[in-house]
Amino acid sequence: MENHTQVSSTIYHKARMKLESVPNWEDDDVPCREEEGDNLYTELLDCLTSRSSRSIYIHGMPGCGKSLTMSAVLKKLSTNPDLGRWEYFEINAMQLAKSSDIYLTFLELLQQRNIRIKVDGNRTKPIVAQNSLRNYFARDQSKSPMILLHIEELDKLAKSVELLYDLFDWTTGGKANLIIVGISNDLSLVEKLFPKKVASRLGLKRINFVPYSGAEIEQILRSRLSDTAHIFENSALTLISKKVAASLSDVRRALHVSRKSLSLVEKLNLENNEEGNIRVNTSHVNQAHNVMYAMTEYKMLPFLSIYELLFILSVIEEIRIIGNNIVQFYNVVLRFKKLQSCHAPYHENVSVSHLRSMMIRLQNMTYIEILHRGRIPVLECDLRLEVDAEGVIHTLKDNQIITAIYGQQD
Repeated sequence: MENHTQVSSTIYHKARMKLESVPNWEDDDVPCREEEGDNLYTELLDCLTSRSSRSIYIHGMPGCGKSLTMSAVLKKLSTNPDLGRWEYFEINAMQLAKSSDIYLTFLELLQQRNIRIKVDGNRTKPIVAQNSLRNYFARDQSKSPMILLHIEELDKLAKSVELLYDLFDWTTGGKANLIIVGISNDLSLVEKLFPKKVASRLGLKRINFVPYSGAEIEQILRSRLSDTAHIFENSALTLISKKVAASLSDVRRALHVSRKSLSLVEKLNLENNEEGNIRVNTSHVNQAHNVMYAMTEYKMLPFLSIYELLFILSVIEEIRIIGNNIVQFYNVVLRFKKLQSCHAPYHENVSVSHLRSMMIRLQNMTYIEILHRGRIPVLECDLRLEVDAEGVIHTLKDNQIITAIYGQQD
């Protein structure tokens, strides 16, 4: 019995490791992102072989495979012997103390690879690093190695329009030998920051990652689990995938729910000496959701007013429909009025002023975040959801409005 339990425990452990680790796709293709990966690979291959500069803007919802696809493409490029010398650098804007530190970080990374850049002035000042880099890429670098700069969390630099313009502008030089790939969660970042003529001059190549469908999320889970997928009942994987797809299609959430469900089953297996006979079913999935969404902010959801609930659902629906996790208050107002007319027609209409106050109150309750972009009219301010959409839907699964919009939740 002990040996059987030990073996079954090893199987659960193996499955959990597959869900936790970053996959190493043998064929270099990320499941359900083959088209986007091919587009990115083609763009980068063209730049590296022709030694031409370019800016590439990758955008899509969080957890839709952008960074993973980038990693797979880089792996594929690294095995190509015909590309000549090229250097790859990655900067995560989230890790910068302030936006201008990207100049200091990039300069330091280049110098660590023995790429000689003349620096006039104090090396610790961003403006000095900025001028040094600008001068370097303005000169003919055709005899230097191609440089590929990958910027994660590009939206974190959006507070400085001049900075983003400056970075992208370096690639417009004929012989800068620079490729910049920026990855952002904000679908409309470029439109918000740059007029059409400016964006056109910068020549940004865009690659859009649309949200995953439920079937695609299930395919990804099965691909990750591979030979341990049998530990999950088919209905369990389908339920996980449908729940995540019904909110914001973040595959990381599907992996998290899968791990939680697996941990519950592993514990039951050891307690009952079931010799590995317990498989993850829909009941375990729902238990995992209950554990995950037992935090205070979710517990408070049933006590929100119908207007506050409609506001949060308006944000969720706007995010889901446009495929962008940052939405404009004006569009949320329009979505709110539609939801109210359909699901709360007998309640008093709410003014924009009232909705603005509600928006601030929900921010104070940490349900949303108001993103300020300088002095702009209130209707043009941006919003971001700060709680998990799936958690909201799961917590309020018995609410009539939730049922009407998303159907009966298992």
